[in-house]
Order: sequence, then structure tokens, then C-alpha cells
Amino acid sequence: MKLRLLALSLLAPLALRAADTLPIFNATLTVGKEHRFILVSGSTTSPFLKLGDAFEGYTVKAYDAKASTLDLERDGKIAHVTLAADASVENGSATSAAPVRATIADAQALMSKIHLDDVLQRTVDMQRKAIGNSVGGIGKNFPNASPEDVAAFQQKVMDMVNSSLDPVKMKDDITKIYSETFSKDELDQISAFYDTPIGQVMLAKQPEVQQKMQTAMMQTAGQIGPKIQSMARDFVAEQKAKVSGASAPAPAASSPAPAAAPKP
Repeated sequence: MKLRLLALSLLAPLALRAADTLPIFNATLTVGKEHRFILVSGSTTSPFLKLGDAFEGYTVKAYDAKASTLDLERDGKIAHVTLAADASVENGSATSAAPVRATIADAQALMSKIHLDDVLQRTVDMQRKAIGNSVGGIGKNFPNASPEDVAAFQQKVMDMVNSSLDPVKMKDDITKIYSETFSKDELDQISAFYDTPIGQVMLAKQPEVQQKMQTAMMQTAGQIGPKIQSMARDFVAEQKAKVSGASAPAPAASSPAPAAAPKP
């Protein structure tokens, strides 16, 4: 009985200590006047939290940006935790750790949030339309070809374009690039940004921005094309002039003037 009481008396402080362990303030994301926070407790990592959110029994009450501290409330008591630079949790203590590599699933979650399917479909549709307009005038280059042959050739070109501009494959490629370029934490922070009001505004206005960018690029390309053609014509003319100058016969040497007769 005494041994049992002694064991309980030794375990009680350990239990109290575990219960009083504060989460680690592991990361923060600031966009304008809004802030998001990540807390770590044991092997559990919170999502991005805002003021008023709770994690492991603690409620995020206040944030001091200058001091990089959070006020956490639990059972009516306030505790202060300071941002740990590049901190992770290992055996209950904060240690420096390499970034966790992102997976394809992490990147796919972000691609879904930014509606990459819609973005790529709009991009592909605009590219197909622009190329289709160019292909539509291809018959001018073959005035002697039959209309049926020209139409068949145009269809063949568009089939190749459509198979090359595959939005599904493009999405897979972009997702892979994101998973290889960003860490898991970086993708989480980008995702958290798009959850903010300004992030939602960016997503909502992305189609308008994309359309204007495409129009500007097409206008620039339209101006460059005629300039290149003009430069090419000038170059051809210069080359012809050089060839003509090199092949022209050299002027005959003039005969010396006869000597003047002596005066009587």
C-alpha cells in the first residue's frame, strides 16, 4: 500500500507537468492586417489558426507582432508563447529541422483551391482560338490546292494542336512542379493566403487578369510579326545588292590621254 502511494506521488508531478506543457508557436503568416498561426503540441500540428480559434484546449487570444508572441488562454489563465524560428518538435523539445517535403497530394490540394482546372481550360481555349484563326488563313499560302485538301490539312493541324494542349496533362505537370519546388509548410502557407479576404479577391479576379494578359500578349505578338517581316525583306534586299555588286564586271581601265603636239 505504501509502495503504491509512493508510486502515485511520483507520477502525479509528471502528469501535472505534461498537462501544463504549452504548445510551441511554430509559424505565422501575415497578409496585410491579418495574421494566421501554427501551433505544435507533441506530434500534433495545428492548421493555420486565427484569433479566437482553439487548439489542444488553448484559445488564441492575442498576438504581439513586435514581440512575436501569442497569448493562449486555458481555464481562464493566459500564457505567453514566443515564435520559435524554424522549430519542430522532437521528443517533446523544440529543435531545428529541415523542411518537410511536399507530396503530390499536398500540391493537388492547393491546385484544387486555386481552381487550376478552370484556369488551364480558359488558357487552352484562348490558345486554340488564336491558333485556329491563324490556321484558318493557311489556304492563302496554297492558292493552287483544292479547297478539300486545304480543309483536310487544316483539320490535321488542329487535331495536333488539340492533342498537344491537353489541360489534364498540363495540370499533372504543374502539380508535380509545385510538389518538387515547395515544402509542405510553404504550400500550407500559400493555401492559407487564399483563405484570407485578399486571397479570395485574387482568385475571383484571376479570370479577368488572365484575359487581359492574353489580349496584351496577342497585341504585342501582332506588332512583332510585321516588324520581323519588314526586317526580313530589308535583309533579302541587302543580300541581293551585295551579290549584284560582287558579280558586276569591273569598269575598264581608261587609256592615257595622248600627249599634246609641240607648238611650232
